[in-house]
Amino acid sequence: MTTTWTDIASLIEARGGVRCYQHGNERAWKVPHSTGGTFRVEVTLRPRWCSLGVDRWHTSNRDQLLAGPWFKEHIWPFIERAGHWRRAALFLPNGGPTYTGATGIDRADLLAVLELWIDAELAWGTKPAEAS
Repeated sequence: MTTTWTDIASLIEARGGVRCYQHGNERAWKVPHSTGGTFRVEVTLRPRWCSLGVDRWHTSNRDQLLAGPWFKEHIWPFIERAGHWRRAALFLPNGGPTYTGATGIDRADLLAVLELWIDAELAWGTKPAEAS
């Protein structure tokens, strides 16, 4: 199955995303966050590999100590697997405090990566109910 813009938009918009940018093979969505801000999801779709970036500047969730290990466990394996054919395109996200990107994701894996990553971004920064 080939991942299409329709597939990508459906996944992001199901999580509240609104498209804010479109140019050629690049698109971006603003996704509302429970902290009161939004984060921007940027996707570049190419025939074989894709890029994904998340700009967290407009949310209060910027905990690199939480995000860094999560990316290493959940997202790096997709990129490392795809990176064998094009090491120059390999870019591993580190959970930076404002912007994190990944390059070298196989197109077939893009929806799985998007789902994992967006759901994690939505969960980070939320406060658990206080114990009584």
